[in-house]
Amino acid sequence: SHRSAPVSVLERASLAADTQAKLLQDTLAAEPATEAAVLATCNRIELYADVDKFHAGVAELSTLLAQHSGVGLDELTPYLYVHYEDRAVHHLFSVA
Repeated sequence: SHRSAPVSVLERASLAADTQAKLLQDTLAAEPATEAAVLATCNRIELYADVDKFHAGVAELSTLLAQHSGVGLDELTPYLYVHYEDRAVHHLFSVA
């Protein structure tokens, strides 16, 4: 999000519509994810997923986001944040 990442990272991480669709497809194909959605604007990229295993899910989805954004995982990780359960739902409705 624009609140956690510098503009230089956000510009490089922006996703074209076809890349967003591919990220969603790959997320749904990933082992821990059962449902998913991508929310991408000029100020943020958010990946929502229902995962069977929390830590494995966060690791896999972080890797997918890095791969599709073209920003290395080591560079991207400090700007990622995770919400889960009720907090994730609250966050989604606060930004939508």
